Amino acid sequence: FAQVSQRDWAAVIAKECLTGLGAGTLTCAAVLPLLAVMKISRHVSAAILVTLPILTVFASGLGAALPFAVSALGADPTIIAAPAMTTLVDVGGLLAYFIIARLVFAAFGVKM
Repeated sequence: FAQVSQRDWAAVIAKECLTGLGAGTLTCAAVLPLLAVMKISRHVSAAILVTLPILTVFASGLGAALPFAVSALGADPTIIAAPAMTTLVDVGGLLAYFIIARLVFAAFGVKM
């Protein structure tokens, strides 16, 4: 395995974001039939399908960026433990979903 240096941060984050986009797109493809079988409404389905790729890009990018940021601050990157990362991604995911759902619902004319 090659060592990743601090100056490689942009390439690493970009690569991880692209990987996240691919994973999010594949997840959407897997979820789409389930939404149809479960007869989920169009506006909720749209909110879910828009949020999934955004969330996977966010999670992948954050997972790649935080160790670089912590290292740049002079701390050990391993202090960003899995629970901290999970919490940040969960909070970001909830915020993203609610913001996107509000926009999608408005586009469908659903009053909140």
